[in-house]
Amino acid sequence: MGQINGPNGGPIVELGAWGIAFGNDLSNQPSSTLFFAAGPNDEADGVYGRIDLNTTSSSGTNTGTNTGTSAGGGMSIGM
Repeated sequence: MGQINGPNGGPIVELGAWGIAFGNDLSNQPSSTLFFAAGPNDEADGVYGRIDLNTTSSSGTNTGTNTGTSAGGGMSIGM
């Protein structure tokens, strides 16, 4: 695990972050989604958003005798 990069390849930064948490699988809040609240503009404004991780898996073969599954995917950001 490490930082989450946005579509431009740079880290996602939300200035004035108030809170951040993964969903609880209730009320359209999947546990694979990271929700955040922040107060940009010196906390004069408020924003609530979500970062969705879209995972897929694909089968592959390594150079040895074993086969495996690799995870890949994408990400979408909404506010």
